[in-house]
Amino acid sequence: MIQIVRRRSLVLLLPLLTVIGVAGASTPIIWEQATQGEFQNGDPTNISIASQGYLHLAPAVESLFETSEPLLWCLAMDSRGNIFAGSGNDGKLFKIDTAGQGTLFFDAEELEIHSLAMDTSDNVYAATFPNGKIYRITSAGQSSVFFDPETMTATGDDSDSDLYIWSLVIDSAGNLYAGTGEHGRVYKIDSNGQAALLAQTEEAHIVSLAIDPAGNLIAGTDPNGRIYRISPSGELSVLYDSSYREIRAILATPSGIIYAGAVNEPRGRSGRPASPPPTAQANRGGGTQQGGVAVLEVTAPVTGAGQAASSFRGGARSSGGMVYQIRPDGVVQEWWSSREDENFALALQDDGTLLIGTGPRGIVYEVNGRRKSTTLVRLQESQITAFGRTADNRITIASSNLGNVFQLSRNPVKEGTFESEVKDTGGASSWGQIRWDAQTPRGTGIRFYTRSGNTDTPDKTWSAWGGPYSRMTGEAIKSPTG
Repeated sequence: MIQIVRRRSLVLLLPLLTVIGVAGASTPIIWEQATQGEFQNGDPTNISIASQGYLHLAPAVESLFETSEPLLWCLAMDSRGNIFAGSGNDGKLFKIDTAGQGTLFFDAEELEIHSLAMDTSDNVYAATFPNGKIYRITSAGQSSVFFDPETMTATGDDSDSDLYIWSLVIDSAGNLYAGTGEHGRVYKIDSNGQAALLAQTEEAHIVSLAIDPAGNLIAGTDPNGRIYRISPSGELSVLYDSSYREIRAILATPSGIIYAGAVNEPRGRSGRPASPPPTAQANRGGGTQQGGVAVLEVTAPVTGAGQAASSFRGGARSSGGMVYQIRPDGVVQEWWSSREDENFALALQDDGTLLIGTGPRGIVYEVNGRRKSTTLVRLQESQITAFGRTADNRITIASSNLGNVFQLSRNPVKEGTFESEVKDTGGASSWGQIRWDAQTPRGTGIRFYTRSGNTDTPDKTWSAWGGPYSRMTGEAIKSPTG
């Protein structure tokens, strides 16, 4: 078995890696790492992986605030540059000022603060569950209940109550809209707190909300994964009926294009959107042989303390996710998809490229065209749960497992490493040459190292890293037989 690590300083591209080895005594095997999927089986640190099959330095990610909470659900920004983050499982609202100092700003009676909205007076609205309410917290920190769904229940029957408030959005006139669950309702609440039922869907949960340029609400639902358009008067129409169970995130752009992030394929699953489970280790399969020829053994290293092997739901392994693009003329395209990662948050960068925050591997994807994505950054945290935008138009990131806040820099890091997966030849093998393709502008460089051993996971019995290798056209691997 052999493993390769690349260390680099300010390198821009690494399109191709080829290893030529000898299995047994005479049979040559070429091991090539050349696609995004192959690279994603490795362990990048400060490295982005492009869909075209090359590696480059990732944008720097700065830690803004570390909480003691397992979950951060949502972000909001006020006009002064302060960042607010809502948490679970203690229903806390944190405030991070422009100096990066974080404080507890509000502590709700409920367990979760699942959505935030900010008005033009810098009042922050926090939606909670279970037995959800909406709180208004002034810039001075004074809090009050702004909306309680129980006041809207005509029968007084608990079975008709809205136990969850999943989503909030504010329109240009200052009206607040709330998407709820168990009964799939959308409420409109004016700036004085006067509420009215705007729409009643046939779904159980209004998981996500956005407002399009025409002033219509765009709502994502569970359990049938529908995307609704709701007019200002409350008229309902379905923009798209997806094959997924839940529309976790909605992003309406100024151009009228809508992006919708879908998760949880409806194949016998039950239940409502739930909190992320505790972080678990990701299990990997073993190696096999076919016709006497060794095939690739994947033992993907785990980043940091461990990657979650489950999504937000119930501890089951991720079933992947889909992001749809809906054009103003109603045409729907599958814009991005993954079998491993579920999308929980969407945002646009300055240049119009789409950012997708995912779990359970804590990856932020950058999408600059249909099915053209880059694994932009990978955090040690298991889920990217929300994006925000600072006063100077920089992207902030909220994570869960653990609940922390980060800021995405416009500049790349100065150095990164990529540790490949393990190549298992199925027997003792000697190693031939390593060669690669790369672009290294002036002042940049790449260094390669290899090591080998006789266990499926590198341990103390493996050789030390051999190298560095510097000749792109080919150089003999220094690692011992293994």
